[in-house]
Amino acid sequence: MAAELTVRASSTSRAPARPRRLPAVLGRVRWPLVAILAAGLAWTVWFVLQCPQYFIQPDELEYVKQSRRISELLRPLVPSDAWFNSWSQLQPILLAPVWAIRDTNLAHQLMGIVNAAIMVSAAIPAYLLTRRVVGDRRWAYLVALLTVGLPWIGAAATMMTEVAAYPAFLWGVLAVQRAVAQPSGRGDAIGVAGVLLAAFARPQLAVLAAGFLGGLLVQELRYAAEGDPLQPRRERLARGLKAALRRHRWLLAGLAVALVAYLALRPNLFGGYSRSGVTSGLLDAPGLLDFSRELLAYIAVGVAVVPLGMAVAWALLTLARPLNRDQHAFALVAVITGVLLTIAVGSFTARYTPQGINSRYLFYLAPLLLIGMAALVADRRRATWPLVAGAAVTGWLVYGAALSQSGPSLVSPDQTFHTVLAGRTQQLGKAIGLPELTFPHLLGVVGAAVLLALAVVRRGPHARAAGLAVVAAVSVYCLAETGYSLRKIADTQAGVSREFIDGRHWIDEAMPDGETAQLIISTLGDPGSSYGVWWDTSFWNSSVDRTMALPSIPDLQQPFPQAFQLWPDGTFRGYVSGAGEASVGGPGLGDGPWFVRATSDRTFAFRDAEVVAERFGVELVRTSTPPRWDWGLTGTADDTGRILRGGPAATLVVAPRAGDEEEMPVRVTLGTLPGAERGQRYVVGDRRGRVRVGETVEVDAVARRDADGWISLPIEAPGEPDPARGLQVLAVQVL
Repeated sequence: MAAELTVRASSTSRAPARPRRLPAVLGRVRWPLVAILAAGLAWTVWFVLQCPQYFIQPDELEYVKQSRRISELLRPLVPSDAWFNSWSQLQPILLAPVWAIRDTNLAHQLMGIVNAAIMVSAAIPAYLLTRRVVGDRRWAYLVALLTVGLPWIGAAATMMTEVAAYPAFLWGVLAVQRAVAQPSGRGDAIGVAGVLLAAFARPQLAVLAAGFLGGLLVQELRYAAEGDPLQPRRERLARGLKAALRRHRWLLAGLAVALVAYLALRPNLFGGYSRSGVTSGLLDAPGLLDFSRELLAYIAVGVAVVPLGMAVAWALLTLARPLNRDQHAFALVAVITGVLLTIAVGSFTARYTPQGINSRYLFYLAPLLLIGMAALVADRRRATWPLVAGAAVTGWLVYGAALSQSGPSLVSPDQTFHTVLAGRTQQLGKAIGLPELTFPHLLGVVGAAVLLALAVVRRGPHARAAGLAVVAAVSVYCLAETGYSLRKIADTQAGVSREFIDGRHWIDEAMPDGETAQLIISTLGDPGSSYGVWWDTSFWNSSVDRTMALPSIPDLQQPFPQAFQLWPDGTFRGYVSGAGEASVGGPGLGDGPWFVRATSDRTFAFRDAEVVAERFGVELVRTSTPPRWDWGLTGTADDTGRILRGGPAATLVVAPRAGDEEEMPVRVTLGTLPGAERGQRYVVGDRRGRVRVGETVEVDAVARRDADGWISLPIEAPGEPDPARGLQVLAVQVL
């Protein structure tokens, strides 16, 4: 008996798992998809390596600073951290190892390569999503190819959150579609994870949560009545809804928690979208519908117009008569998410960027339109009225759009191809006697005509051939558009000198390893040209950390500048202004000792400072620790020390040495304004005189303590008001 048991035990024991043979593993690899990924990566890497400069500021600077700070902290940023903007930090986290590299030129090149891999990876969820919706692997390969063959792939050359958001959104849609098609507790967890991933990449992609919840609700209601056909429909519906509530009990509990979290995190949750008022008044933005329509028209033209109408037709057909749960779920999620995302970015545009269209805010919908196009061609059913509706929507949308932006741009990469469309339309218009023809009118009419033709052809034996012909034309259009756009955008970066590229991180080369410097911005006498100087300085030098400014200096489009103030005792204090009041306190400029500022800045001078390096009108200064100021100028026409003739007097303030001085002697060096043709009189305290054109004078005077406790000295350029004449304070020496 014992022997028999031994034999049985040995016969039923599981043999050790054999390692899977390499040929078997390779046989499961989707080699066409691998080829698509490889080709897309090679194409995109070629493009990014042609782009040695940034494109979109100050956004890219902000995300680079976030990446650097994350690499230091080894965790995501929180509201108390410098450079925190919102909780959507996927892109800065993914690029943190790259921007931790001190050599910013190398980091920028690696950024482009990593970005290319990230964006091209969007082909994987696009392929999987198409497989679930359409079923045919060949259509999945085509959609994957076009997903990486759209002009927005050029965003890989930027440090923008759209890079990581592109695949994250598609993974999120895939997770949500699966959760809606196969409702269960596990599916809910997968769907929530997909929504969180998308929202962690870009704030507005949080609308995917509405697609998840709305799609789940409609899906459950539609299929809740399934069961015994002999049972009354009301009873079947009630039983199905009860089962759905039990199935999603954890999701309902999570929604309650999410609501509490939203109320707590709302000020920072959506970043600029919160601050611009989009989340508090989504439908109240002036011109909301116009901007939403224009944005969607850009996307439609970017994918050759027709996919939009075909996707609309397939969605209507599927929502009315679904073939299966997967298709119905995708149609629900795509429609709800697409409509809300269009409204959200339209509202943001109306409030925040009404001066121009940023199609990069909405291009995430492009792969969904391509999937809808593929699904319609694969579906053999007639779709006459859905296609008529798709033609009407597409014609109305594109025909009435302005589409006025054209030329190379990564703000809206698709607009690069608008130059070709406008030129060819003009040629065609002249040939047919319609010189006023515009390409939105032409594409609107042609797109609607193609869709109506498909509606007719689908009733006959050539339906599939016609559908395939349209898909082939769309593919050629998209790939040609992308090739042209990337080439033209790359051309804008040509000609940057090697000397400039090698020298733009000069501050890092002059700074000791591990040290950081604070950037003190000023207008350089011309606010319009100073933006780029400070962007370059901060972007290309990893050692430049915080951006600081006096309250009188505008932010100059620098992200998160912190204000500081001179204090009468010679120290610096922090400065906070809000709600009509200003308060002074805190460390101000901190302990230093490294600072970067303009050589022309006359707002104040550091005491005991040494200029370590200077380039491009900017200097690297080392000060004492903690830093102190020696003298400052207020009331001037700008921060270069200009005092206009007949204008208000400027005030020179001097920091005390011992602390109890009532007066201090100073020497002020004055000159006339650049370009002045006549000299100018001056009044410095009780000293008077005249400065001749092309000369400078040194005026010795005494600064005295005023009623507010400052040791000050007035400086004036008397005479009839004349903005072309006046004085310029060139230097100050405390004697």
